Amino acid sequence: MQEKLTDIIARETFGKNCGAGKFTLSDSESQDTEEISQTVFTHSAEPSNTSKYTDLLPISRKLSSSGSQLLTYFLDGSRRVFKAGEISYSRTVYPVIAGQISAGACRRVSRRLVPEILRREIVIAVPDIASPDSNVPGFFPAIARKLSDSPAIKRRGLEISAVITYPSAKDSRNTSYEDKATIAVQERMIQREKEITESLVRKLNHRNYLVKDGSLEYRKKSQLPNANYRWVIGLSKSFSRESCRNYQGKIDQEYIAELPPYHRTRAVIYRNPEIFGDTEFAVWYIRLHERGKSAFAGIVKAEKMLITQSERGKHEIDSAEIDTLSAYILNERNPVCYGNDPRWAGHIYPVYLTEKYIKSRYISAESFLHMF
Repeated sequence: MQEKLTDIIARETFGKNCGAGKFTLSDSESQDTEEISQTVFTHSAEPSNTSKYTDLLPISRKLSSSGSQLLTYFLDGSRRVFKAGEISYSRTVYPVIAGQISAGACRRVSRRLVPEILRREIVIAVPDIASPDSNVPGFFPAIARKLSDSPAIKRRGLEISAVITYPSAKDSRNTSYEDKATIAVQERMIQREKEITESLVRKLNHRNYLVKDGSLEYRKKSQLPNANYRWVIGLSKSFSRESCRNYQGKIDQEYIAELPPYHRTRAVIYRNPEIFGDTEFAVWYIRLHERGKSAFAGIVKAEKMLITQSERGKHEIDSAEIDTLSAYILNERNPVCYGNDPRWAGHIYPVYLTEKYIKSRYISAESFLHMF
């Protein structure tokens, strides 16, 4: 009888395989870590005479008729998380979580979108207590290699990229082990997105922007932003409503909820020296469609780093540039809902296609769980 992957993990980590049922835990695209929304509001990113809301339709119609385009690359990440079994350590039963990670980018060539780069991984999350000695750096990589050499993996031409850990200690929120493991897989996916962004940023310029699905939570305090990050835009379909602020810095959900269709808000500046050093972010909101059943339906959050000497010196961003980029984004909105997708009103079509592309490379849930 073929040895299952959970049997190998239990044997190599000196645990007891409890053989629990297997099922899908979650299937999700990249989600914001909310680092941006938790940063400190500084001030309005635009001059005080800028409108409360800006109508984008005149600019978007002009751009549409000209056929010009600036948005070239589109990046998205996705992960599927499965409960693959349970293993007991020190008389406590912990879940073994398996994750499929897919992160990639597509490039616009004329009017077509073509694959540019794809990173796929299979990772397995176990509790940190599974390691007999946390000071042995090669312990989990060695297990990943043994799993990759198993018949269940080799005959499918696959590889276990990594065995990662989640905290076994209880926290103040009493977070479940499944949620802790899912967070660990999510962080791994975000790391793959970071690497793709770094590889693409060298190709960007004033005629070729990158639209990244989600927040720009990439620059750390010890790193200086690459100048080409000037051409990167973060676009979030979901965001923390509790942290929505108006251009005066006040918590104001109504200001965002009352955003008229095809308009944008005034941009504001955020910073968090503890995480991002002196890097500042301009944040604004765009309503892509008529207001639906929800007050926030069809609203996306846009982010852009302040990179140039002028931007960093004045702590401002050019309003005309924001208008142009917002109009291009508006022109990319999904015209209709494809299937039962409650997020459709926040999609822009090239990101939607990129998401479909990276998800199409997943192994089916049934085949994937059969390996465990």
